[in-house]
Amino acid sequence: MSSTDRVWWNAAAFGDNVTVNNYQDSTHITDNTDTHLCTTYHVNNTKYLTGTTLSLNGGSSSNVSAITQSEVGLVFNFSDVSANATSGAIFYAYDGTTDINPMSGVTFQAFEGGVDSAWTAANGSGSGLGLANQSAATSHNFYIATSVSPTSNGEKTGSIKIVLTYT
Repeated sequence: MSSTDRVWWNAAAFGDNVTVNNYQDSTHITDNTDTHLCTTYHVNNTKYLTGTTLSLNGGSSSNVSAITQSEVGLVFNFSDVSANATSGAIFYAYDGTTDINPMSGVTFQAFEGGVDSAWTAANGSGSGLGLANQSAATSHNFYIATSVSPTSNGEKTGSIKIVLTYT
């Protein structure tokens, strides 16, 4: 994936709209021209069911705490030639302009795979998902599950972001 690729949360198939007040049934990656890339970069779908459960790729209910790092949909890597520790990391969705402003017209849920036991409503930097601190290393991965539900009709846009201290 490149930094210009996009995440799409859809109903059953790529491009299908998610019904208002329901969570997505599939997650996809596109390039910056919206060309579907799932044949190369398939993303596991993590669908919010309750505050502590999800459906992984359309399966039956599983506890958030049972989901491994390899089962979440997104992996973010931070690396440097020098060994650094991470601290105070948060992950959230926002309107794409101002970090504190939530993505409009959606409920956005997230959890850190292999760490959390419940979803966090992580829409806007003020309600971001706190990520585990990591000790000094040259590479750091954050494994994040996401789920999105529209609260109104129409196209939804925004951005997702990780902010951390790297020392």
